[in-house]
Amino acid sequence: MFARLFDLLFGWIGKLLGSKTPKALPAPDIVVEFSSHVDDLKLRVDRATMLARVEPMVHLTGVVTNTGERVVRELSVVFHASHNGVSVGRFDSEILGSHQGNLRPGDSQAFDVTFPVRSDANGVVVTTDVLDIVPFQPVAAPVEAMLDWQATVPVGVDIVFRERLREFRPFGDGRQGFCHLTIEVDNQGQAVSVLKLELSFFDSDKNVLDQREVLAAWTGGPPIHSGERRLVHVISKVPSSFRSYSGTVVDVV
Repeated sequence: MFARLFDLLFGWIGKLLGSKTPKALPAPDIVVEFSSHVDDLKLRVDRATMLARVEPMVHLTGVVTNTGERVVRELSVVFHASHNGVSVGRFDSEILGSHQGNLRPGDSQAFDVTFPVRSDANGVVVTTDVLDIVPFQPVAAPVEAMLDWQATVPVGVDIVFRERLREFRPFGDGRQGFCHLTIEVDNQGQAVSVLKLELSFFDSDKNVLDQREVLAAWTGGPPIHSGERRLVHVISKVPSSFRSYSGTVVDVV
């Protein structure tokens, strides 16, 4: 009798805890549309899924690509969820911050968002909210990023890494600050679904000041398609003695 009560009790608890695990619902497909007042941007959606959690949520992944001839310096969008055209949820998201490297013509920026909606949501309209876009000015070509390959390179994978932005920005009395680093990931080979980097930041004596793990592509996120040039942004808190960085590619699939 006691064993039976034990099984019932802990079986119920297990079901309760298990209900918090995201699961795809047998709901209608989420139709995603992009509406922008400029023609410079293109939205690619790789995943639009309804998830079952404590409350229904929509999971969207994809990239925004600058297909125009201008430079995007800042971009925020609004995800408007709807049911047959009636609003059932809204989520605001920053795609590109003003402190990050600019989105030049041909660049892409990944997004991966999850937000609550009504369970009958069947559509999402993405609109631009904050948009700072300026004419393109010729600039020096980006230099090769200081990255080496530690992972075995699969046949067909051909990725070039370039340093788009590296800047130390002090705060307070100037003894501490943030290193803002933007790396350009130029995929000249087959698509990759996982790309993991490990970065180290050094002073002039090559002492390690900070280390960061960076995912340029991740499981469940938007893959880096062949021909795509994606920007990856990293912020590291370092002292003013910061001088350089280096990194390795530790996983690629």
